[in-house]
Amino acid sequence: MSLRFSRPQRLAWLTVAQAAVNDYTQNKYGETVNWPAMVNGQPELASAAWTTATVPVTHASYLSRETPGSSRLLAHLASVESLDGSASKCLSTIAQYRQNASANMAPALSLATAQTDASDNTNSQIEQLNLMNAAQAQANNEARSQGAVEACLVEQQILANKVQRDAVADHLSFLGQANDYATSESASWGSAKAALANYRAQ
Repeated sequence: MSLRFSRPQRLAWLTVAQAAVNDYTQNKYGETVNWPAMVNGQPELASAAWTTATVPVTHASYLSRETPGSSRLLAHLASVESLDGSASKCLSTIAQYRQNASANMAPALSLATAQTDASDNTNSQIEQLNLMNAAQAQANNEARSQGAVEACLVEQQILANKVQRDAVADHLSFLGQANDYATSESASWGSAKAALANYRAQ
């Protein structure tokens, strides 16, 4: 029971953790002023960084007369709003993950030092079980953190699918309107202007 692996043997088991690489986004006119600091580990800057770097929706008051659930324009607005909300949240999640990774570095190194210690100070059965518990607790926290990042990936994919789905639905609706026009209007060009104006208003 008193036999143990030597320190060189223990050191040979150590692996290298992937270090986070700092973001080097350029900032020519202030468009990405908060972006590098945010993705490098400042989650509180996520919303401002996203807002500054994206095109805003302006002159949208005309949409107030639209009916949610039956308006292609409100569906497009919903895509923009959903993407904005999700992107800000997921950017904050990434920034928090990087901030936590930096904070967790010292505890991880401390545990690695204890695990490679071949002295009597850390090699009783109880001490070794405590080291295993600590390693498992660190692994559980990392798994939960990665779960939050992976949930953001799924959320972003769902939003990308919504944009694609709306584009296909919009196209099908256009084809239906074109078909209705072809069957109900005369072949002359006279009423095309009104039909096109009506389509734009929908």
